[in-house]
Amino acid sequence: MFHSIDSSFDNFIKLRFPNLKSLELGTLAVLSGSVPYATTTTSVTRFLVEHNTIEHLSLGKKLSKSGLFFHLDGSLITADVLPKLRSFEGCSPTITILSQRGVRSIFALTSLSLLVSENFEENLYDISAMVDTIKSSSAQALTSVRDLKVKFFPIVTPPRMGGGVHAMSSSAVEIIRQRSCLDEMAGVFPNVVNFAGTFPAMCAVSVSISLRR
Repeated sequence: MFHSIDSSFDNFIKLRFPNLKSLELGTLAVLSGSVPYATTTTSVTRFLVEHNTIEHLSLGKKLSKSGLFFHLDGSLITADVLPKLRSFEGCSPTITILSQRGVRSIFALTSLSLLVSENFEENLYDISAMVDTIKSSSAQALTSVRDLKVKFFPIVTPPRMGGGVHAMSSSAVEIIRQRSCLDEMAGVFPNVVNFAGTFPAMCAVSVSISLRR
């Protein structure tokens, strides 16, 4: 999705649909002539704030090569925004903002699909920030989520040593951290029934993962 002045998208987000239930915006592309990213963020947020009938919201199905995505302007978000929202697809920083702003509807979400960055450190940071923010809320978990989708990017595993044991390397450490991140997520989505996506890479390093109930 390309946002420039008087583009189709620019005209679309100025419209109002009083009975809108489902909105999918696609992947944000930044090209020559694009409006500033902050302008797009504010415009999209205003559009969402004025559509309180939305039940399903997708702010992208993949990240663009630039790493930018449809985000929200936290200064425009109040606790009663998107009161009917039950399904969300987008990046974890968006859930972080909604949780920080005390948006009540995210605690009624039944379906959640998270996009992740190919940047390993950025990915873990964003997910950990989301988990910490949810834990610090009064509910401490999104207990209504039944369907969860998240993709962890693969990590190249180190070569095996004698006895089939992997040499401890930066890759092995990254795998441990990735699997620990999945364990943290299990704590804030305790009632997931359907999981889709990819698990962190498996290796011979002993790591305990508990899916809390």
